[in-house]
Amino acid sequence: MPTNKKMKGRKKKADNNQNNYHKSLKNHKQNTSEMKQLKLAQVNFEVQKALGRPIRKYNLLYTTDDGDYFSSEDDLKDNLIMNVLRHKQIKYGENCANWSLMYRLKSLHMKSNQQFYMYANLSSKPETRNNITIDRFSYFTWKTEE
Repeated sequence: MPTNKKMKGRKKKADNNQNNYHKSLKNHKQNTSEMKQLKLAQVNFEVQKALGRPIRKYNLLYTTDDGDYFSSEDDLKDNLIMNVLRHKQIKYGENCANWSLMYRLKSLHMKSNQQFYMYANLSSKPETRNNITIDRFSYFTWKTEE
């Protein structure tokens, strides 16, 4: 028959396993939620394509209370997107800190046939469509596959 000390050890191990399961489940739900948010961000770019917006190598789309704003360029040396991101950093402060640096770093090492995208929600409230919510100041970036 197990001693009281062994029983406590087994209970502690069972509690740890249960906590790890709940953490894993929470991470899975969070990852699933993030994937849905990314899909919503990508749908927003599909809308821009449908509207006839030119999709180039580097693309930025952000939502405000006034509507969607789209920028696209073939070379970041033109500074169109970088200037927009710097302006947002100044306007919104810490909420958008280092977005231009992040954009530049994440878009490095792209192949000639790849495209880079960034979507950000700068409206005063979360964007919600089809029960998917993108919080204010949330952003998503992705590259097209080769």
